[in-house]
Amino acid sequence: VSDWKDTPARFNNPSEIPDNYFIKPLRPVMLPSLPKSILKAISIDAKPVIIKEKIFKKNKRNHKELSPEDSRYILQSALYNPDLIGRSQPKKREYYWVAVKLAEKNATVVIDVYPGKDVVEIVGWRLIDNKGLERLKKQAEREDEQLLILSPETGSAAALSTLPSGVHYKNTK
Repeated sequence: VSDWKDTPARFNNPSEIPDNYFIKPLRPVMLPSLPKSILKAISIDAKPVIIKEKIFKKNKRNHKELSPEDSRYILQSALYNPDLIGRSQPKKREYYWVAVKLAEKNATVVIDVYPGKDVVEIVGWRLIDNKGLERLKKQAEREDEQLLILSPETGSAAALSTLPSGVHYKNTK
């Protein structure tokens, strides 16, 4: 019999996660699979998304500035409605991807999509300014990768330099 603390609490979307999971986490959280457009862009099958208790604690420790409301916003917008997706550290962490929702403060979520796992794991989330977004793009370029822009109309993905028709990217410089 497994301890209830090991059993993930299931939510239909991040906006349902209660404050206490961000303030004093006691167990993992399971969310629905990523949208089809993201699955297609990163070439993975649909799997539930999980946030482990230790990740809640790490994120709280590393990003004290984030309220539970901020965290729910970041997770909901960057995971389920991102504008950009790309490998965050392809040489060091081959299966880590970052999803970004562009805004005044850009919402970012890093996920681990290791093929041997039956879940997609969230490894962190935060808000970054436009300078942080530029650093993220430069890091991807240094490692011969790039961030892909996702089309909200078609779900297609393209490099920032080859935007699909009708998709606009706000220049952050």
